[in-house]
Amino acid sequence: FLNGPPKEMKFTLVEVDPDTPLLVSIAYPIGTTFDIVASTPYCWEDESVTCNATFQQVSSIDSVRTSEGNTYHVSDDGVLTFRIIMPPSLSVGRPEFFKPTWEDLDRTGEYFALDRFERGGLRLPRLAWGPELKVTASCETSGAYCAAPTNAATSIDDVCPEGYTQEAYDRCCTA
Repeated sequence: FLNGPPKEMKFTLVEVDPDTPLLVSIAYPIGTTFDIVASTPYCWEDESVTCNATFQQVSSIDSVRTSEGNTYHVSDDGVLTFRIIMPPSLSVGRPEFFKPTWEDLDRTGEYFALDRFERGGLRLPRLAWGPELKVTASCETSGAYCAAPTNAATSIDDVCPEGYTQEAYDRCCTA
């Protein structure tokens, strides 16, 4: 980001396989805190369903990678990492936050929680209208961005787990 990291981001219209650990990492000024909330407007909350979920901070990127998708990590050098999952359109929790699989049904029990296109053994995710992941940073601002400088080199430059090397933008392999 040329003007600094964004004060607020919204992620909508997500299409990602439920088994894909899609992580987003962005360098922020050291000391920045975050409020990250998943929500869906086409939801009616009751004792079995949640419409909003606030993400919890965890101690490592690996904990984010293996989470249900409701956690984030901030490194000592200010790098925020969170996971984006394919959200269902009718809830974010049952009542706890959940990462739906291809087999999960929605709250009505009549349809799949994750819409998809399938034909001839091919399955593609189909976006859900409405759900949103909102990330808000608490930082001094300059317009829509955090004003303080961030670290150019960060602790997460090695994005692969221990024992793996990065072979492509989206691939970590063992030697």
